[in-house]
This record gives sequence, C-alpha cells and structure tokens, in this order.
Amino acid sequence: MAETNRPTAPSQVRLEEDSDNYIYESLESEDQMRVLELYPGQDEEPINCSLTTVKRIDAPPYEALSYAWGDHTDRKEIRCDGKQLTITRSLYDALWRIRDVAKVKLLWADAICINQADRQERGHQVKHMGSIYFSAERVLVWVGLDNPFESFQESFESLVNRFFRPRKLHEHRVRLVDSRVKNEAEMGIFCRALAYLIHRPWFSRLWVVQEVGLGRSALVLFGIGEQIDFDSFLMIIDCVESNANLNLRYISDSGRILNTFVLFPRRARNELVGGVDDFLEVMTKTMAQEASDHRDYIYALLGHPSALVDGRLIVQPDYTRSELDVFRQLTITLVEHTQSLRVLSAVCHRADSNLDEPWPTWIATWDREIMPVSLGLFRYDRQFYDASAGFDGTYSVDGTGEVLRVEGFVFDSVDECTGETVMPGDGVLPESMDHVFAHHLDCAMQFKAWREVPVQQRLSELSIVMCAGRPLITPRTRQQQQDLESAFTAYRLSLYENHVSLSGNDALLPEGMAAAQLNSGADPELYRYFARRLPYMESFSTATGMLGVGRRCLRPGDICCILFGSNVPMILRPVGSRYRLVGPAYIYQVAQGEAMVDYVIGEKFPKQTFEIF
Repeated sequence: MAETNRPTAPSQVRLEEDSDNYIYESLESEDQMRVLELYPGQDEEPINCSLTTVKRIDAPPYEALSYAWGDHTDRKEIRCDGKQLTITRSLYDALWRIRDVAKVKLLWADAICINQADRQERGHQVKHMGSIYFSAERVLVWVGLDNPFESFQESFESLVNRFFRPRKLHEHRVRLVDSRVKNEAEMGIFCRALAYLIHRPWFSRLWVVQEVGLGRSALVLFGIGEQIDFDSFLMIIDCVESNANLNLRYISDSGRILNTFVLFPRRARNELVGGVDDFLEVMTKTMAQEASDHRDYIYALLGHPSALVDGRLIVQPDYTRSELDVFRQLTITLVEHTQSLRVLSAVCHRADSNLDEPWPTWIATWDREIMPVSLGLFRYDRQFYDASAGFDGTYSVDGTGEVLRVEGFVFDSVDECTGETVMPGDGVLPESMDHVFAHHLDCAMQFKAWREVPVQQRLSELSIVMCAGRPLITPRTRQQQQDLESAFTAYRLSLYENHVSLSGNDALLPEGMAAAQLNSGADPELYRYFARRLPYMESFSTATGMLGVGRRCLRPGDICCILFGSNVPMILRPVGSRYRLVGPAYIYQVAQGEAMVDYVIGEKFPKQTFEIF
C-alpha cells in the first residue's frame, strides 16, 4: 500500500514517563477508530508500528487483518509509538509475514486497534466491526506459518493451476483436470495437505466468518510466501466437495467450510450458492465455529444484514451484560421478529441435570459442546415439518424475564427411551457412531408399545425416524421410502459384517439375513451420513405407541406437545403447574400436522397455556 495514503492525524496515545508499556488513550466518540501503521522491516528486525486515531468516515485506505488469536499465554513484544506492546504469537507472525521491506502498510487488527482492557470500548467497536471490514480495501486472512504443500517444491498457485482447470464465469464449479493414473498419487498428497490447511485454527473461529464475509475481497496467506484469493480457495473446496471420492477419503469437512463461509452476501456471489437473510439460520449454520466469549456467538455475526431488525441491531453488543441477559434478549427478539417459536428448536441441554439449573430452559445458549440436530430451525423445514399446521399462537414473557407463556395442547407422553449408550465393560460413552446406531436400533425394537407391530413395519418406521434430523431426505413418495429402506438395510448389513453390536449381532438384522439381503441395494455410507447425529439424540416411544427422536435429556413421563407457532413437537417436563422445556422432537406421523386434525376436527385435545421457566 502506498506510503502517500498514511493518515495525518496525530496519534492519540498517552505515554507515561515512568513506563515503557504502551498506554491507550480513550477514543473520543464511537465514530472513531485506530489505524495501524506497520513500518518496513525484514527477517529478524524488530516489528515497529504506530497507531493513529481517525473518524471511520475519513479513514485512509487500509487492509483489515483476519486471524486466529491463538494461545493467549504465548506472547511476543513489538514496539508501538516507541513503547512496548505485547501481542499473541499468531498476530506477531502475521505482522512479520505482511510487512513490506520498503513501504509503510496501513492495517486494522482488532487486538491492537481496540483497547481490549476497556469493556465499553470493546462493545462500541464490536458494534462497528462490520463497517470496518466492509470498508477495508482488502481482508488479509492469516492461516499460519505452516506450509503443508512444501513437499511439492512448487508454489501453491502453481499446484492449483496444475490440478484444477481455470474457472470460467459461466460454469458452476471449477473442475478437476482429467484424472490420469500418474496424477492420482499427487492428487492424494495435495488433498491431504489441503485437509491439513483447513483444519488450522483460523477455519474453526467464529469471528472470521464475518470478517471475510464483509470484505470487498480477501486474500489467504500462509507459509513464507503462499497466497490465494479467498473466493478461488472456496471454489477449490467446492470442487473437492462435489467429488465424493476425494471428499470421503481426504476432506470430510469441506461441506461445513462451504456452508459457513458463503453466508454473507459478498462471499455468496459468483457461482457459489449461498447467502442467508434469516439471523436464526445464520446462528444455526455457524454452530461449528468457536468463540472464547460465549456472548460472541451473537456479537461476531452482527455484521450480517439479517442482524438488523427495523433498522436496529437485533442485540446491542455490550460486554458488561451477562450471558443470560444477552441470550434472553436474542430469544425474545427472534420470537417477536419471526412471529414463531422456531428459536425453541435451538434449545439443547447438555444433560438432564441442566433442567434443574436456575437458567430458564426456553433460552437457547448455542452451546458448542453439543451439536443439536436441526429440527424445525430452518424456514425450508416447514415443507417437511409443520406439526402446528401453520397455527399461530400468542407468546409473552413475564416481567421478570424468567417465564415464557405459549399456547398449545398435549397429545401424548414419553413411555420408554433408549438412554445412554455404553460400551461393554468400560461404562463410557462410545466414540463410534456405529455403536450408537446399533444401540438405538436394539432398544427401539424392544419398546413395549411396539411388540405387537410386525418387524418389517417397525424397521420401515425406524428408517425414517433415525435420520429425522435430515429433512431433505424425508420420503415423500413410495419410491423414496423404498430407497431409504434399502440404504437403511445396507448400513445394517455393513455393521453386521463388522460385528458392530452391543447385544448380539442378530439384533442388527431382526428380519433375518435372507430378508435383509433381498432389501439391500444401496450404498451403506448414504445412511451412515444421515444417521451421524444420533449420538446427540435419544429414541423414544410414546404411551400410544408412536416412535420418535428427541434431545438426550428426555425421560419417561415427559409430555409431547404441539405449541402453536412451532414447526415440530416439543417435549416438556411438568414441574408443579409449570413446565421445563426439554427440547424439540421428531415423532413419526405427527410431523405434518396430523395431531392438529384431531385438535381442530375431533376436539380431542384441549387447548391450554403453558408457562415454561
């Protein structure tokens, strides 16, 4: 960046004579920001810089840095306005890599340009973070000094040109170069290196989604001199994602990368499909991204266009507020804004004991330690899940902010459930999703309410219920049902062959080997993919013999309800005259409003108001 673009305003910093440490001076107003001037240097020369305060509207052209903070205890010193300033090694490495040997570079980096010790300033600056990245000339994405492609002894750009055809504007995807036997080994090495790169900490952080999403353009930097345009990088990931062989063998996380980093309009352009205009969906699609401060689960996404409700931010960033207050405000605002109870589908308690804690159970906390299955969270889910048949209810929160009042009715109760899956002998939860599936299958086939139901009918219903978190494959035709059952059977046969069972191998094929082989003709990986969220779910039967899956903390005696304004049934736990929210559920033959027919026509279920606390 040209040195002539340097700001001319004096540096706003107070330097104490008896200290060599850099001391921030408060910003005079919210419309101000600090710009970092990174001075020239090379090799092992110390990093020198200065800070200049300007109004955002008057800021000179600058580049905004996007990076993962890394280990807060691993710190390095730089000189800022002649004083000592300590920063994380990750940021130090980024500045070392970015600085020019001859020119001053103008940058914005949050850890330096925001006084992190001033909670009020942090809140004010976070509110304008979107504007800062949106206005930057370019976003520089620092992934780290590691270069997993070193073994090729050629640049990353050269490798991309060799393995991928140039992208044409009218094409949906970049395409792999025609496969030749002599290139297969190299392609495998390339994909393993690519997998290593996207598992670097930057790709798992939440703040970076907004940072690259708002930038006019973004440049990925890693190693000593490697770089690639971020949109082109996404195109490569998209190509790998579309190639089932490469995706399954090398980069199973490619789908998450794509779904996450195309959420903002500027990254959703070109041929990549993306862009979301619903803040609840943005929150849900970024659940795999991490933030050290739980309030940042919301604050880090406030630059998204959907975060504006009637011209105001859906939540005002304020680090003096508690997590409970922040999550409560978001939940209430989403209920009011969407005029629905979709946000209740985001409720996912870590354990049954959470229902005994004082925190209101209807407030979604977006806990990263558990990955809830999406049941009714997305707007498109309504074509598959419409348990309340479009009925709108009235919602209110009491003056204390502790109790949510909603309308609906009770249609059943939980009779039996699978409980925790344990490995034989060691009493610990298994890491293998295959064992979890086997446990769910074995328990569900033995539910008392199902014992008189023919085996094949039970298996047919189970094939739907055990992948209920994947609404796009919920059968709508008889052929789709047969295809799903075939994949379900193929998966069970593959587990049988690998002796994956907790109570005898025959439990995997209750219809018998001969019948299973007749009904198996699909790829077992298809159903394994759909059933991968079962470790976070619990199968159950109801008092009337229906089958469902819900949150792991549900227990016998919990009630199955239709809450007006929710796309899926909700499980509540009675406590005196009030209720605790266990979470959403999928219940076979209730997902499309079947219970509402009895409510409206048969007047079978009385309407009531639930006070959930």
